[in-house]
Amino acid sequence: MTAQPGAETASVTEKEIEDLKAHPTPHSLYGVGVKLFLEQRGTEAFPLILDIVGKHLDDTTMVAAAASMLWEYTARHDVVVILMRHVVQREPYNLPAKLSLANSLITTGEEAEGYGLFATLIEQNPTRRLICARTFPKRCSILAA
Repeated sequence: MTAQPGAETASVTEKEIEDLKAHPTPHSLYGVGVKLFLEQRGTEAFPLILDIVGKHLDDTTMVAAAASMLWEYTARHDVVVILMRHVVQREPYNLPAKLSLANSLITTGEEAEGYGLFATLIEQNPTRRLICARTFPKRCSILAA
């Protein structure tokens, strides 16, 4: 989710942050987090996201939402790797999570592990090869060579 040209975003209020802390959902975490990043309040957003996720590690949708936001709005892909490893560990059959983990691994320099995971996913899911090719065309083309 990126800001649209000319789109007005209302400032995140302290009440929204307190509501998020009291009753977090993946949707509210993503919504408030993105607004904070768009307001150039990343130093506030980052610890807030990690604090909430740390308290809700059983909610893989919450963890994945945090990882998605951190991937898009920060350079902390090392944290994205940690979060996506957690999701994959809890949901070993979650193909999109594994694809995100593989991409994150490659981005953080762990290329052998990332490409190895991509190769395994393609081998185990030959009918879904297009998912990889469409989502990560450059990364998957290397595997085809």
